[in-house]
Amino acid sequence: MNRLAVTVMGVFLSGALHGAESVNQRLDADPDGRVQIDVVRGSVTVTGWDQNTVHVQGTRDDDSREFIFERDGRVIRIEDELESGSRGGGDGNGTRITVQVPRNSTVELETVSASQNVGDVSGSVQLESVSGDVVATNIGGGAELTSVSGKITLSGGSGEVRVDSVSGDVTADMAAERLWVDSVSGDVTVNNAGTLKRLEASTVSGDLHVRTALGADADVSLESVSGDVELALRGDPNADFSLETGPGGDIENQLTDVRPERERYTGSESLEMRLGQGEANVEASVISGTITIRKD
Repeated sequence: MNRLAVTVMGVFLSGALHGAESVNQRLDADPDGRVQIDVVRGSVTVTGWDQNTVHVQGTRDDDSREFIFERDGRVIRIEDELESGSRGGGDGNGTRITVQVPRNSTVELETVSASQNVGDVSGSVQLESVSGDVVATNIGGGAELTSVSGKITLSGGSGEVRVDSVSGDVTADMAAERLWVDSVSGDVTVNNAGTLKRLEASTVSGDLHVRTALGADADVSLESVSGDVELALRGDPNADFSLETGPGGDIENQLTDVRPERERYTGSESLEMRLGQGEANVEASVISGTITIRKD
């Protein structure tokens, strides 16, 4: 082996061992195709743009073994594969990339311990993180957001939205018609500028706050095991309400003069009432906490 070959090989091995190798690649893409991204740790930013091209740039993980950027039909796949034993651990700096995708793309992003920031995508998004914050902004085609240990923030979502957090607060500022939210340990705050047709929201240890308008025949279910529930309604509610608490719980009805009934021996409360024709259905329950219904 000549001296030049040894020098080139030495540079390659140095990059492989010490990481921080840069990425700057492009692929032609279907304008409404699918982009799948899989990163272990670091940070991933995805933004929609008006080009039929996927552009990825940034730096690879220190323990990166292979960076995959390929197209198969309408699907573009991006993955930074790490050396064996590095999955979710190690001392690497992580993969830090920005990905620009056609605005109408469907985006599927999965990380282990990396922050996610996705915005300006008109297609649907599916974001999943084991340990890292998830931020989605201006999502037009529906969203499914999941984090085991991290905050979830949604701004500008519409259509059908599903949010699931095991340990972290959830904040959603959107205009959705259908919303499902679950949080095991964290507060949930929903500000819906649109009119909901379906809402299911629950917390195990945290407060639940929802501001929205209800459509005709809307179906709403709110639950908290250890926390307060607040529902603030825009417009004139046209719904049947069925509210109940566990022992020591309270119901604050700020919509009408109807007062809840308190169970003499357990101290639990319940309230049944109809506003308007009762076209929508609202059910709320807490084991330990207060239910508040009011005008927004």
